[in-house]
Amino acid sequence: MATKREERLQRSEARKKDEIRRQRQQVWRKRVLVIAGALGILTLGFVLKRQREATSDGRVWSAAHGHWHDRYGMEIR
Repeated sequence: MATKREERLQRSEARKKDEIRRQRQQVWRKRVLVIAGALGILTLGFVLKRQREATSDGRVWSAAHGHWHDRYGMEIR
C-alpha cells in the first residue's frame, strides 16, 4: 500500500504529464491552423489570378460609353 506522500507524488507526476501533453496538442493545433491558413490564402490567390486571367482577354469596359472596347479601342458588340 502506498503512503500519502507517494500518492501525492504520483498525482503530481500525472498532472505534469497531462500538462505537457496538453501543451504539445496546442502546439500542433497552432501549426495545423497556420498551415491551413497559408493554404487558404494561396488557394484564394490562385483562384483570383485565374479569374483575372480569364477576364483579361484585352477587353476594357468604357463607363463613358457603356460598352466594352477591345485592346485597340474598337467597340465590341
